[in-house]
Amino acid sequence: MDDGSVTASNKYGSYYAWPVRSVALGVPSASTGTADSVTSDAAVLNGTVNPNRSSTTCYFEYGPTNEYGTNTEVVNIGSGSSEVPVTASIDGLSPDTVYHVRVVAQNDLGTGMGEDYTFTTLSEPSAPTVTTGNATEVTADAAVLNGEVNPNRAETTYYFEYGRADTYGEATPVMDTEALSGTVPVSTPLSGLDANTTYYRVS
Repeated sequence: MDDGSVTASNKYGSYYAWPVRSVALGVPSASTGTADSVTSDAAVLNGTVNPNRSSTTCYFEYGPTNEYGTNTEVVNIGSGSSEVPVTASIDGLSPDTVYHVRVVAQNDLGTGMGEDYTFTTLSEPSAPTVTTGNATEVTADAAVLNGEVNPNRAETTYYFEYGRADTYGEATPVMDTEALSGTVPVSTPLSGLDANTTYYRVS
């Protein structure tokens, strides 16, 4: 027979044996993904690893240069034959800094390394910035006060001050904004104002 099988025969009969196909094992392959949930001091690292049918461990290397210098915890991802998503959370990073990262996978047959990937941490949260806008929907006794607030990545409260002089004297209720990094439009309605009166306002 031409398929590599073995045949044995005698007067009592014949026996056929087919060879067991071998499964090729290999060095793991690794691919570095993008970092997400990046803040001023933390990030989540991502990648994929294919164990290539041999028991494999992996970890991430990261640091301010492509020499890296810091490793995440080593994890076992098994001995499968398909890509496995891997992730690691890191903290203690410096703000506004470029970091290099790559995923490294190892088994008994060798080491696979992902591509070098870089990400930049955010700058530290700072004091909010505000801009006072024009009042709208003005009537004899009411108006809507408008403005813009940039929380600069910190939980922020805001309110409007207003009054008949530039010393104000009155304020709207305090409101909250999330720790966003862009400008947020804000507004508050007023009522009970005096007719034919000039009001000053600030946010």
